[in-house]
Amino acid sequence: MDYFITLTTLLAGIVAAYYAWKAYDVTKENTFPQKNAHTQFCIINPLSKELLKLNDFLSRNIDKKIYLNIRFDGENVDFCSYPKNGSIEESVEFSIWLEKFNKGDEGEKLDGFNSSGLSISLEGEVSKHVFWENGGHLIKGYFAVLGHGTKQGHYGARLLPLKIT
Repeated sequence: MDYFITLTTLLAGIVAAYYAWKAYDVTKENTFPQKNAHTQFCIINPLSKELLKLNDFLSRNIDKKIYLNIRFDGENVDFCSYPKNGSIEESVEFSIWLEKFNKGDEGEKLDGFNSSGLSISLEGEVSKHVFWENGGHLIKGYFAVLGHGTKQGHYGARLLPLKIT
């Protein structure tokens, strides 16, 4: 009988630990960069490991709330801003080269035939989340990842700025 009570108590403890871990995992904040995101930004350059990590991060967090603190150098990113027009919200788009297909050709100009790119589109109250700082674009704040996908080797992500709560 003592064996049965011990086994039941042990199983109840394992089940409780499992649900406690699930509760902790749900409340954990998704941030990029993963460490110190609220205090330090991550510099994103074309063809960098950080850019590949950002692309992977966005693809894993579709339909989730995330916190971004990233900076694009002004020379290395294509930036387009679209003002509010009637019922259409203000939006901005960043495009940057993600990977080069042929690693051997040094100095070759990057284009759609030899490289893949990442395009990040932000819609809504972008002026509170996108800043020009020291020669680069800073994206900082909470966002909802509305979608992420690929078409012919080029990736796209659509983000919606969220109010800080």
